[in-house]
This record gives sequence, structure tokens and C-alpha cells, in this order.
Amino acid sequence: MGLLARDLSLAYNAALRGEDARLTAPSLTYQHLATAERKDLVGAKLETLTSEWRALLQDAPHSTALPADRALPPVLDAAGALRRFELSAAASAGVLRLASQTQSTPYQVLLALLGAFLARTAQAETVVIGTSYAGRDRLGSTEVMGAFVNTLPIPLTLPGATTLDVALQTCQANLRRAIGAGR
Repeated sequence: MGLLARDLSLAYNAALRGEDARLTAPSLTYQHLATAERKDLVGAKLETLTSEWRALLQDAPHSTALPADRALPPVLDAAGALRRFELSAAASAGVLRLASQTQSTPYQVLLALLGAFLARTAQAETVVIGTSYAGRDRLGSTEVMGAFVNTLPIPLTLPGATTLDVALQTCQANLRRAIGAGR
């Protein structure tokens, strides 16, 4: 968004002055980055990353059976609903405080809590939660317009008596491993 906002601001200010915007063309394109990534993911590097993913997901379930509040329709389709909610100010402050106390990010705290909730609800020790990752760590990628989004599976093994500290440590470790393997 920063790139788009910067260019819109430059164009708007130039228009106010009655001038043409002098936007510089990016030195890289989405195609350049995709091609470079494809060329980079071969041989030993591809084998190493594949091994890391296999190790990370070795004991992960293929699916998690969550209880439903109603029967599934006879024919599944993409219809669904969206339910939005916001954390209260007190809950948000609690997440921030816990993140600070455990040297975590608020995202890691919420991911660990979601994992614990899903594991308890499904009566499973391990759940896998998909998370999006932009992967804009390649030099020059921040100056390219495009959707650089990968979905990373984050397995969380949380035995029934797991404390929140253990859940957070598991979440942090597997999130780091997944991001490392996602590069």
C-alpha cells in the first residue's frame, strides 16, 4: 500500500501544480521477481525447503473435525457468511500486555489462542492453521506492485494440559520455521 499511496500522492501533487507526474518506472516487475524465484528454487535449495516442510508437517493431521451447529447440505457450494467482531478495549489491552510479557507479537498471541481453542473444540492435540505471508524479502520486492501472498500452514501441537506459555512457544517456533521454509 505504501507504494500505491506514494505514487498517488506524487500524481495528485503534480496535478495540483498543473504538471505531469514524474513517476519512475520500477527497476523490477512482478514477472522479474516470479522468474527469479522460480530459478532460485531448484536443486539443493528446493530439496532443503521440501525437507523442512515435510519435517514441519510430518505429524500434522490432514483435516480437523470441528463440531458443526447444523448438518451439511447435500451438495456443498461456496455459499457462506461473514461474521465480523472486534475485541473490546480491555481484551485488546490484555493481548498487548501478554505479547509484551512473553516477547511475542499480538498476532502470535492470537494465533496461539486460536490454536488452543480449535484443538480443545476438536478434541485434537494438533491443528493446522493457514496464515498468509507476503514474502517480500527479496531485494527490490517492496517497489513492485502485485500480490505476493503465500498461505503457510502452521501446525500447532497442544496437548490438553498445555499452558499458554507453551502454546506461545510452539506457535512462535512453528511460525518461524514456516516462514523460513516459505522463502
